[in-house]
Amino acid sequence: MIKTIKEYKLSSYNQYIDGYNGKSIEIDMDIIKSYFRNKDSFVKYMNETNDDQCLEYFEKKKYTDVQLKKEIERKYDIKEINDMTKEKRDKLINNIKEDTGASIRQLSRVLGIGRGIIEKAVRA
Repeated sequence: MIKTIKEYKLSSYNQYIDGYNGKSIEIDMDIIKSYFRNKDSFVKYMNETNDDQCLEYFEKKKYTDVQLKKEIERKYDIKEINDMTKEKRDKLINNIKEDTGASIRQLSRVLGIGRGIIEKAVRA
């Protein structure tokens, strides 16, 4: 991964910087200069941080059934999940699914609840 935009080889950033520095480049500077009158404003804008999420990669943790059961029991009280009201059970299932990223089938196996119930709870 790169840390700054000037490190990204496929970016036009460095060519625009060269253009602002008066060097001859193959890119038309008129459009970029209509947005940024000088190099400093261009550099400042291009280096601003933001919370955009486009192609970010978030590694999903994979659990065996035993590991998942331990993780769920550590964080949630699931002993009486079959005796809970539908709303409370569905909310708990949703929280577990979001927290662990486990599949519907795996949650069904680990929680001892039918796959259809898990599916409906996740969709709700």
